[in-house]
Amino acid sequence: MTTLQSSLLALALATGAISVANLHAPRATKAAGLEWINGIDNAKSVAKASDKPILLLSMFGNIDEDMPCANARTMRAALFPTPEFQEFAKNEVVLAWEKVRNVPHVTIEIDGKVTKRTVRGNAVLYLCNSDGKVLDVFPGQYAKEDLLPAIRETLKLTGGKSDADVIAYHKELGNSAVARAMSITSSKAFVESPSLSLFEAPYESEMMTMAQPPKPGASEDEVLKYRFELAAAGLQDISLRPRPAKELVAEMLPRGKEMTPAQRGEAMRKQDSANNIKFVRPVIHLYLGTQRKLPTTLEAREVVLEKILKVPYKDPNWGLGEIELSGTPNVGK
Repeated sequence: MTTLQSSLLALALATGAISVANLHAPRATKAAGLEWINGIDNAKSVAKASDKPILLLSMFGNIDEDMPCANARTMRAALFPTPEFQEFAKNEVVLAWEKVRNVPHVTIEIDGKVTKRTVRGNAVLYLCNSDGKVLDVFPGQYAKEDLLPAIRETLKLTGGKSDADVIAYHKELGNSAVARAMSITSSKAFVESPSLSLFEAPYESEMMTMAQPPKPGASEDEVLKYRFELAAAGLQDISLRPRPAKELVAEMLPRGKEMTPAQRGEAMRKQDSANNIKFVRPVIHLYLGTQRKLPTTLEAREVVLEKILKVPYKDPNWGLGEIELSGTPNVGK
């Protein structure tokens, strides 16, 4: 830096044109009218300075791109712009986001008309303390009337508590979790399953895996881990299954009721949110209740994405590269 540049910087700081805080402020990305700090590590310093928890959106794709993963863009359009979430985000938490990896895009052109879709991927909201330790996890997408009360309840009962106290809180709530076959991500299926059906994407039905039962006299922790394995295995992401749109409409929406495409999407979005609260959240409680210490978001990622949400994010081809058709290049080639 030259003498002139140093003098100009000093003048700007002295007159308030540049603040020391802004000079060292972590980079952020704007989406849905809100500033999202890039990454959990950058968010921790802001959280400690403001004495607020962190709400991290972990997603596939970029928060400010046109077509990130389906659940992220659904919340960006229907949840984040609501006055209730805006007020909550600005006053009660430090917002942050991260990209796990890019999401696959599908482009369909018919008579010059182009339709774009995404497949695979998902979104997860991690509620963390200012050290970046996970207090709670909200996988999938949510409506404001489901998400905000749940976050505030967790903050009320875990704020300032030790790791052991937070884990005990989740262990108690995990007692409501029941192992059952339950379909999740219905609204995401309406967007992705028809696209997968068009190019006959491979699909292998995942049956509930029977975890090895604990032996007689097993500890409470061993029993809890067994219950978590069973409950997590029962959650099935139906958006992974290729299906025509008409089949989905006939199966998932009320019969005899005429609905526009927008009304169908809103109905499925609210149903997804309710299912996530009722069926996915208890599995999260079981998971966190089995921990010896609160995990970081990176430590929790594999369990949340793979074991609970069934996202094949570690596969370079997202499970779409098992078939090669003569004359058509395979995925990634």
